[in-house]
Amino acid sequence: MIHELSLETKENVKRCIFEGYQCNCTKGWQEKNRFIAYFMDKEICQKIIDEETEKPMEFIEKIINLALARLPKNKKLLIAGGHTVINLKDRFYVSQEVKNSTNFGMKVLEGLKTEFKNIDFIIPLNDFFMEKDAGTDEGLVNNYRKEALSPYIIPPELKKIFEATKLKGIDFKLFYCSEKNMADKFKRHIKSVKKKNPELFSNYGKFNENWAYILNGKEIEVILDNKPNCVAGNCSTFRDINYIVNNSKIKDNYGSHIGIYPLCSLDNVVNGYLVGNDFYNLNLPTILIFFDKKCF
Repeated sequence: MIHELSLETKENVKRCIFEGYQCNCTKGWQEKNRFIAYFMDKEICQKIIDEETEKPMEFIEKIINLALARLPKNKKLLIAGGHTVINLKDRFYVSQEVKNSTNFGMKVLEGLKTEFKNIDFIIPLNDFFMEKDAGTDEGLVNNYRKEALSPYIIPPELKKIFEATKLKGIDFKLFYCSEKNMADKFKRHIKSVKKKNPELFSNYGKFNENWAYILNGKEIEVILDNKPNCVAGNCSTFRDINYIVNNSKIKDNYGSHIGIYPLCSLDNVVNGYLVGNDFYNLNLPTILIFFDKKCF
């Protein structure tokens, strides 16, 4: 579910949720920094930029021009940026990479505001790594996640970026989503669909605990050790961006999307869109942008 955020200051916020926390994500980008962008819609998955750079902010104008040329201006646009793993040791902390992503998104929003009907901003939270250690998903892990998201507190350095944009007279709604919750929702959904359409998935592993979605003859893993992965989370996120589903009634939400992510998440985000596009019949022209090596 996508949740709206307020920029109002929260009082008496506990900064430290778990003193011994260490992020267990090991997927940091190991190569040189690049700027990579894709355009994707119902028919197209096209890489449109792929350049080595240490100055991703220099690509803002190019992305604005691409959005003006390829995204529908008469529909609502949602920009995703600031993708991060919440630091349970200090929930106010964000890395320079997360600030770069948020700044980039705000500059793009500012550049598109006069041409598009309505633009809002969402922070996708990678909360798959809120465990006490890399091997457990029980007990205190759920308490950590619940505390970090009830409510989610905008780190002060991100709040300053959003406030600076609003001070320019640019209005937008601000949202966040939990990718773990999105992934869990996707798993519940495919369990029921799998019974009626078993040809969509393959099972493997000792106890058939791993599932892959079959797309154009290619298997894309969405469940590992009976747990939905980042592809599953992204897939469901794209659906909730595109559609509002309530009591089996579906209505349009955002009609286009720009997503800004670290390079380490490239495969998970692109595959999430491809699976979501096929499984949920998306109608969401999207520009996906990747730069910087990590989100934590």
